[in-house]
Amino acid sequence: MLRLSELAKGDFLALDIEGDGNKNQRPVEISVCEFSHGAFVREHHWLINPERPISYFASVKHGIGDRKVRSAPKFTEVKEEIANLLAGRVVVAHDMTGDLLMLGEGDPSIIEYPGRIVCTYRMAKHALPARQPVTPGVTSLSAWLGIDREMPDGLRRKTVHSSSLDAWRTGKIFVALAGKFPPDDRTQEMLCRQFSLSVKSLEAIRSKLAKRAMSASSAQIT
Repeated sequence: MLRLSELAKGDFLALDIEGDGNKNQRPVEISVCEFSHGAFVREHHWLINPERPISYFASVKHGIGDRKVRSAPKFTEVKEEIANLLAGRVVVAHDMTGDLLMLGEGDPSIIEYPGRIVCTYRMAKHALPARQPVTPGVTSLSAWLGIDREMPDGLRRKTVHSSSLDAWRTGKIFVALAGKFPPDDRTQEMLCRQFSLSVKSLEAIRSKLAKRAMSASSAQIT
């Protein structure tokens, strides 16, 4: 039996990805924060060259422009390192589908590696009490939960919408929200399933990536 609270008290990874802002976004920054027993351990961080221009609006949002990633590795050069890190692990993400689609744009096989993927956005939608001045977004949740008051030194970037800050925030949100649900086994097991990526959802992501690849191939032929 998997309990949500036990996942949050154990070892897990928190993932956040910033994209290039174009159609079918590609990653430009990836952060994976390791947590153990609810505490931040370290961050793994990559800047990625998306092999096409970063949109102006995305650059303004996360502060990463073309010049910053010009000499950065391509996704194919770091995918094995990322895959090995995620393999068999519990991974939490605040935009589970969006992050997996961006990883899949780099290499569709990489989305198969995590052992379990938990969505903190789904958790927030379920946990937030009515009529509270807070939304399910990472920034709003962090302020409401008082998370940013304890920001660690080990983050590569601490600017708003950086993958470093948002991955760390996502991990802390997971720990904080996991403690807000009823502790009985039945509820914990049900919520664990409800907030985790299902086989059906993974199949939908695979299908979407396959359609994108087919469309891109057709465009190249014509």
